[in-house]
This record gives sequence, C-alpha cells and structure tokens, in this order.
Amino acid sequence: MENINERIKSLRKLLNLNQTSFAKAIGISQAALSDLEKGKSKPSIETLISISDKFNISIDWIIRGRKTGEEQGIGKFPIHFDKLYNIKIYY
Repeated sequence: MENINERIKSLRKLLNLNQTSFAKAIGISQAALSDLEKGKSKPSIETLISISDKFNISIDWIIRGRKTGEEQGIGKFPIHFDKLYNIKIYY
C-alpha cells in the first residue's frame, strides 16, 4: 500500500515532471520535494492544498489514496491512472 510520500512521487512521475518543475508548480523547493518523496518529511497543509488545486487531485487521495468523483469526471485533459490507481486525474 502506498503512503502519502509515494503517492506524491507517483503523481509527479505520471505527469512527466522532474522534481524541480513539480516543486516550482506547488511552491516548494526541489530539496523539500526530494525530502518529501524520500519520506524524510511530510507535506504541510499548504503543500497539500497546492497539489490539490494545481493538479485537481483530492486531498483525500493524496493523504489516504481514496478516489472521489472528482478524479473520475471533471476537466478537459485526463491523465489515466488505471494501471496504478484506477482513477483519472485532470489538470
């Protein structure tokens, strides 16, 4: 079962973003993202909100891995997570 750090890393990779680009998009440093992905730190509520807003991901999914209706049908550009999570992300 993936934890919060692994889900964030998986999301970044599935979006084909390097750490620098993803970190800049969510308003943190690349070093902070690296620590987060390695499990050395946990994301702040501000970081969770930023990821949620920027990539239209529910905070519940980031924290607990639960999918919601939002990941299944809102937005214009679906990224299919069917292989890993059986959900769709829109940004």
